[in-house]
Amino acid sequence: MSGMIIFMAYASLSVVAAYYVWFYWSYFQLPGQNATDVSIDIIPVSVIIICKNEADNISGCIAGILQQDYPDFELIVVDDYSSDNTLEILRKIDDKRLTVLQAIENHPGKKSALQYAISQANNDLLLFTDADCIPASPHWVSSMVQRIQAKPHYEIVLGYSPMFRLPTLLNMFSRYETTITAMQYCSYALSGIPYMGVGRNLMYTKQLYLKSGGFEGHIGIASGDDDLFVSQSANRINTTVNTDLIGSVLTSSKGSLASFIRQKARHTTTATHYKPLHQILLGLYAIAQMVFYISVIVGCISNTMSYTCGMSLVLIKWIIQYLFQYNWFSKLDNKDLSICIPLMDVLMVAYYIFLPVYKIFLPKDRW
Repeated sequence: MSGMIIFMAYASLSVVAAYYVWFYWSYFQLPGQNATDVSIDIIPVSVIIICKNEADNISGCIAGILQQDYPDFELIVVDDYSSDNTLEILRKIDDKRLTVLQAIENHPGKKSALQYAISQANNDLLLFTDADCIPASPHWVSSMVQRIQAKPHYEIVLGYSPMFRLPTLLNMFSRYETTITAMQYCSYALSGIPYMGVGRNLMYTKQLYLKSGGFEGHIGIASGDDDLFVSQSANRINTTVNTDLIGSVLTSSKGSLASFIRQKARHTTTATHYKPLHQILLGLYAIAQMVFYISVIVGCISNTMSYTCGMSLVLIKWIIQYLFQYNWFSKLDNKDLSICIPLMDVLMVAYYIFLPVYKIFLPKDRW
């Protein structure tokens, strides 16, 4: 038994280290940084937002998009049965580029509203964000267009969406989790096995949407309008990433731990619908993290390994993690979190353990 615990500690550490090396290698495969003065073909873009009870956020979001330097885009906003005055606020905005629509079906999630918005889009190039997001720069649209134009076979751009910084532990952890997630989905895409993107900053062509059947393959699942679509439609040929900050959109972290957990539990309901390879790789990463800490703790408590040995293994893990992830954290504008890796890493393992348990009790139709 003692030998098994020690083996599990070393084996899980080796697996986690292998992932860190993979992510480190992927960093150097990132596309060259966008330059605002690079000449691009001006392709008409349809920016799409679905909003539900976003009266507090929608004005700032719309203002940030209408201030984009891109000369040819339309903005389609669909109000998805809001019970506040979101629709009233939208109708007061006077700009010929803005089209305000009302959803025609009231279903959990936003796939139905997205289908309607896409059907009304006049352009082939579709760019998606959320009502609680604000473009990080006036070059957001230009940056995303430049990435999809980099090669003629690109049809999907996986963008990045960092969070505003606040002096709270929940905000720090939310930013850390967002950075780890971005590092993962970008690394998978750069390795030719894309599995997800975030709907806060995602671009794809209407032609691809129609060719792949849109959301029909998972229309019965409330969430997954972003990651399940990417999972079914993206491949090593048609997908690229954009991690440049000028091409990102900023969002706020949840204000309470309960709302953060509910959001993440809802998002993870789609994971069981990923392709088997993605499920295996993502599951192995999370399991290895949990097994490492559990085996070290059990080993120390049972005197299978000394406390010095256990702490040495943990310290080695943190050092490897810092060295191999620092570039990503710098690139994704969260370098300050690098010094918090010990605390954040422990919290991530608690998150991995708690979330599946909580998800069992999550109301299935809640959005």
